[in-house]
Amino acid sequence: MWKNIILTIIFLTIYLVNTSPAQTTEDKAIETNQLSDWLLVKTENFAVVSNTDPERAKLIAYKLEQYRYALSLLTPNLVASSPIPARVHVYRNGSSYSAGLPIANQQVISGYFQPGSDLISINDLFNISDNVSYHEYIHLLTRSDITYPLWFSEGIAEFYETFEISDHKVRLGEVNPSRLHVLKLSGFIPLNKLLKFNAYSQVIKETTLDLYYAESWFLTHYLMMDEERRAKLIDFLERQSKGQDIESAFEQAFQYDLNKLEENLKSYLAINKYKIFVFNFDGEKIDSDIEIISLSEEEKVKQLKDLPNNSLSVVLRSRGKGNKPEIIPDFAKLPKTVELKCILSDKSPDIAPSDPEKPAKAKAALEKFILANQLFEDNKKDEALVIYEEVVKLDPDFAPAYMQMGNIYSTDKFFDQARLAYEKARSIPPNYAGTYLNQAISQYEQGKIDEAESSFRTALSLYPSSAPSHLGLGNIYLQRRDYKRARNEFTKTLSLVRNAGLEAVNAHVGLAACYFYQGQYEKAKEHYILAIKLEPNNYVWHCAFADSCLMLKQYEQAQVAYLKAIKLNAKDEQAQTKLAWIEKYNQYLRAIKQHSTRPKTEPVVIK
Repeated sequence: MWKNIILTIIFLTIYLVNTSPAQTTEDKAIETNQLSDWLLVKTENFAVVSNTDPERAKLIAYKLEQYRYALSLLTPNLVASSPIPARVHVYRNGSSYSAGLPIANQQVISGYFQPGSDLISINDLFNISDNVSYHEYIHLLTRSDITYPLWFSEGIAEFYETFEISDHKVRLGEVNPSRLHVLKLSGFIPLNKLLKFNAYSQVIKETTLDLYYAESWFLTHYLMMDEERRAKLIDFLERQSKGQDIESAFEQAFQYDLNKLEENLKSYLAINKYKIFVFNFDGEKIDSDIEIISLSEEEKVKQLKDLPNNSLSVVLRSRGKGNKPEIIPDFAKLPKTVELKCILSDKSPDIAPSDPEKPAKAKAALEKFILANQLFEDNKKDEALVIYEEVVKLDPDFAPAYMQMGNIYSTDKFFDQARLAYEKARSIPPNYAGTYLNQAISQYEQGKIDEAESSFRTALSLYPSSAPSHLGLGNIYLQRRDYKRARNEFTKTLSLVRNAGLEAVNAHVGLAACYFYQGQYEKAKEHYILAIKLEPNNYVWHCAFADSCLMLKQYEQAQVAYLKAIKLNAKDEQAQTKLAWIEKYNQYLRAIKQHSTRPKTEPVVIK
């Protein structure tokens, strides 16, 4: 969750503002219906329906666009065949998620792709990183590919879910230490059994899902990271898709049997360095607007009506019509601009010593985190803080708990504690833009403008479509009187929020302030008018509009605006003072007019 603080604009005369978010255009369209707490976030290729934090929903949609673009460079035919847009349901907690999602051994799974559809469902509390959404999107893509065995369907999804962008490069195929840990602790499922499972109900009866996922991933990683083995894997999958039995298909493709493969896997498990794929990534090639629509209760029900059946006896892909596994890239045919390399990873595959109580601790930590979030939402911050501290004692790597602790400390002006909490959250991979945004707001409130600017920019490097980060930078540049850069950031904010909501209000006010300070009072008026349309009952914007009119000597408009501001806030002394001046000035004009009809020797008297 992102800290729910919006920076307000300092202009001409300082006003302290504490208002609720403005009604969006979409809200007005459905104001006759009861609004739910669900949003629809639309991009070019995805429609994310979510009851999680709006910024989190936007981030998921944006990262899926990044992921889809990267995959399009490697598997252009497969990505081109995917439906547009793909639907993604994101649930903020376990209770809303589990209403229609599968349960395995009394544990809610973290993500689900509904077979035969274009629908992905995600429990966002489990999805601290974005790997789950990446994993399920691979299932969505491969449902139109050739018929895959279940082990490869899961293995290749696990392989691609390691997608990461660093220094304008994509990293794929990173080793998952937790999966290695499971394999070293439990050993291998015999391959002649692993390769024959075709439904989760079979897996659950004979082994565990954790071990099945771990071995499916590890086998796929072993076969994908070597050019010769990759070619044999393609041959093996094609033979199977044509109905050939597993043992003969494997032996004809690889020229050795499954026992030899299992020996190779055990040797592969013992190595200390693993290869990954790296290739160039130009995020500017992603051209997708983000639109946010508030959903009424009725519209929410329509969007969520495709909840999957509460059953695990399914295969995660439908029978395809192709004859070639498009999900495995043909690296020889990649564009030269991709510059794909296979290198040794600089990350350690080392596994921490086994903690037999870890599953129970993780479950308890999650339950406490949900409770603490509810207390925080109910403004019981002290109680929430105690529970968040219990969460991180159970699970020291629970990054969202540290971030929420930082939010509470920052709200209570304990900035040193907030800084430490945010730094701890940032130290836990993956980097989350929201952590930097929250810290930037905290730094801004302390007057640490240079540090705040750096944090806002870091947040934008992780999530370029962060409207609050652009808004924060706009405020900083406005404060520095760098009006050109401030206008640029406020304009970007408006383009991202589609001229709706509190961020749009503050962006319009920021632009108005820029123009006001530069003496462009008519343009300032235009943006104050737009702010007032979005937030008509905020007396501050009426005062600011009146000030612009006053500078243009448009006294009648200024008088009307000051009267409106006073009607909204009778204690606004500055508006009363300026209104009194206008009335005094009008009285003077009336006296001048009367004097013009009298003998020139008669003096003008203003009572």
